[in-house]
Amino acid sequence: MNVPSALSQYRTRLAGPAVTLFIAVAVFALAQTLYRMPNPPAVLVLAIVFSAFYGGLASGLLSAVIAWVFVAVHFSDPGAYFHYSLENFARIVTWGVSMPLTAVMVGMLKHRLEQTAKAAKEHEIVEAHLIERSRSEAELRNSNALLNAMFESAPDATLLVDADGRIVRANNAAAHMFGFAIEDIAGKPVDDLLPGRYRENHVGHRRAFAAQPHPRAMGSGMELYGLRSNGSEFPVDVMLGPLRTDGSLTVICIVRDITERKRAEEVIRRLNAELEQRVEQRTAQLSAANRDLEAFSYSTSHDLRAPLRAISGFAQILARRDREGLTEEGRHHLDNIVEASAHMGRLLDDLLNYARLGRRAVNLQPVALPELLAQITKTFAPRVSEAGAELVIPRELPAIESDPTLLGQVLGNLIDNALMYHRPGVPPRVEFACKLDAGHATLTVTDNGIGIPAEHFDKIFNPFQRLHGQEQYPGTGIGLAIVAKAVEMLGGRVWVESAVGAGSRFFVELPLRTEKGRAHDAASPATSGRSDRP
Repeated sequence: MNVPSALSQYRTRLAGPAVTLFIAVAVFALAQTLYRMPNPPAVLVLAIVFSAFYGGLASGLLSAVIAWVFVAVHFSDPGAYFHYSLENFARIVTWGVSMPLTAVMVGMLKHRLEQTAKAAKEHEIVEAHLIERSRSEAELRNSNALLNAMFESAPDATLLVDADGRIVRANNAAAHMFGFAIEDIAGKPVDDLLPGRYRENHVGHRRAFAAQPHPRAMGSGMELYGLRSNGSEFPVDVMLGPLRTDGSLTVICIVRDITERKRAEEVIRRLNAELEQRVEQRTAQLSAANRDLEAFSYSTSHDLRAPLRAISGFAQILARRDREGLTEEGRHHLDNIVEASAHMGRLLDDLLNYARLGRRAVNLQPVALPELLAQITKTFAPRVSEAGAELVIPRELPAIESDPTLLGQVLGNLIDNALMYHRPGVPPRVEFACKLDAGHATLTVTDNGIGIPAEHFDKIFNPFQRLHGQEQYPGTGIGLAIVAKAVEMLGGRVWVESAVGAGSRFFVELPLRTEKGRAHDAASPATSGRSDRP
C-alpha cells in the first residue's frame, strides 16, 4: 500500500471520531452556560452512526467510547464528577450498552453492504468474462470451421505430416490425386506416396527440413514424382510450410500435379527446336541467296564493263570525228548515248562497290577521325570549290575503333549526298560532329540542302531508291544503300532527321569497342526511320 492511500484511509477512519469529539465538546461547553440540551446523548448517537458508516466498525466503536465518556461526565452529580445517583447510573449503563451496539450494528450493516457491492461487481466481471469467453469460443469455432472448409476445398492436394513423417490429415484433392480413400491415406508414411527410387533420399531430405524448417516455394528443389495407388507415376511440384503446435513440428505439404504443364513444356520445347531449325535453315538459305546475289551483281557489273566501254568509246570517237556531219537530232541522240554510257559506268561502279562490301572482312583498328576526314575533304576539294560549299569539321575529334575503309565510304557518301542535293542558289554547308556516350559513338553529318519528306526516311537506304529525276539531281540511288550496309557491317545503325526545304541530318551510331574488339552493346538494326534522336 502506498503512502497517499494509507493517509486517505486514516483520514476516513478518524473523521467520525473527530466529529463525535467535536460534538461532545460543543455540548459540554453549552452545558456550562444557561442553555442545557434536553437529550445530548441522542446527538452523539447520530455522530456514532455517521462514524461507523463512514469509517467502519473500529471508527464507530472509538466514537462510542468518546460519547460514553461524555455521558459519564454529563450525568455526574453536580460538583462531583463520576458520582451518580441511582437513576443517572442506570442511564449511564443504558447508554454505555446502546452506543457500542449501535456502532456494531451500523458497522456490520456497512460491511454487509460493501460485501454485497463487491459480490455484485465480481458477478459483473465474471459475467463479462463468460460473455467474452463465449464470444471467443464462437470465433474460434467459426475460424476452425473456415480453416477446415479451406483445407477440404483446396484445389491442390494438401497433407499435414508430423515430425515422424506420417500423414496426420489429408483433403479430398489429395485422396483423389493419389487414388486413396480419406480414411486410408491418414496415418500412412508420406514416403509411400513417392516412387521407390526416391524414398531413401527423401528420408534424408525430411530430416534436413525438420532440423531447419523453412517455407519452400512451389517448384523449388529437385524434381519429384508422385505414386498413385495403382502404381502409376506423375510429376509434381511440392510446397512445404512448417507449423509449430504444442511444441511439436507439423509440416503442411501442398502437392500439385504438373502433368499437363510438363506436356505443354515438352510441346513448346519441341516447337522451339523445330523453329530454331527452320530459322537456321532459312538463315542459311538467305545467306546463300545473298552470296549468290552478291556474286551475280559483282559478275554482272564486271562483265558489263567491256561492252559498255566499247559503246562509250565508239560514241566518243563518233562525236569527235563526225559530229559536224550529223543533224541536230543525230547530235542529240549521240549526246544521250555518251551521257547514258557515263551514267551506266557510274552505276556499275556503285554496284561493284555495293557487292564488294559483302565480300570483304571487317578490319577493326583505331581510326583517327581528323586524319580520315582530311583525306575525304581532299578528295572532295574540287567539288567544294566549284559549288562554293563550306565543310565545317571540329578541330578536336576523338579516335574510335572501326574499319577505316568502311567508315571512309560511309562518311564520303554522306558528304557526297550533301553536296549533290543542295538548294539552287544556296551554297552548300556540310557540318560534321561526333559525340561519345553510353558505349556508343554517334557521328552526324548535317546539311542545308533540299530535305527529305518524312514518308521516305526508310526508303532512301534501299538500293535504287531515288526521289528525284536524273535531269534534276544526277545519281545512281546506291550511295545511301552502301552507307546502310557498311554501318550494318560495323555493328551500328543509321537514320535521318529532315524536313523539306530545311536540310537533313544523318546519324551514324557505332558501338565503342573493348580492347578485344567486342562491342559493349549488341548491334542494332542498321537503319531506322525514327525522326527523334535517341
